[in-house]
Amino acid sequence: MSVKDLKKARHAVSSKGLKILRKRIKELYPKEDVEGLIPKGVLVEKIHLGRGDQEVFVVRQKVRFFNFSGDVFPSIYALLDGWGKSLPRVVVDMGAVPHVVNGADVMAPGVVRIEGEFMEGSLVVVVDENHGQPLAVGTSVFSAEIIEKMVKNKDKGRVVIILHHTGDLFFKTTC
Repeated sequence: MSVKDLKKARHAVSSKGLKILRKRIKELYPKEDVEGLIPKGVLVEKIHLGRGDQEVFVVRQKVRFFNFSGDVFPSIYALLDGWGKSLPRVVVDMGAVPHVVNGADVMAPGVVRIEGEFMEGSLVVVVDENHGQPLAVGTSVFSAEIIEKMVKNKDKGRVVIILHHTGDLFFKTTC
């Protein structure tokens, strides 16, 4: 899908659809402020990606959330706006940054530390060690405890599968 296709495929979310989206986000992220990111009265648009039930939600001209089969997760823009502070973080060294922003999964040797607790398959935010800036959103391959052991033992292997990153189409596009 191109930038042009993204702009053409947008449709306003109905009030019922918006209520369902807010409820799902609150279920998944109870510590986060949904109304702060999706204020009442603001136009929310949906882009169906044409692959099953994969959708992107646009608020104030920027992608804010993704919905893949009911798994709703925030975009980098949502994280840069301060949303998602309660989400666990995987901190990577500066050598890993160029790879992550190009969409590479996070490998154990690039991890500096883990912030927060999580289980295998959990949503995590990948941030750089110098500034703590969000680089990507992904799912953990292992629990925080196992990743910490891998880092300590200097093990190799993939620890986070990237779902969305700063170099992808959704980050580069203002809808």
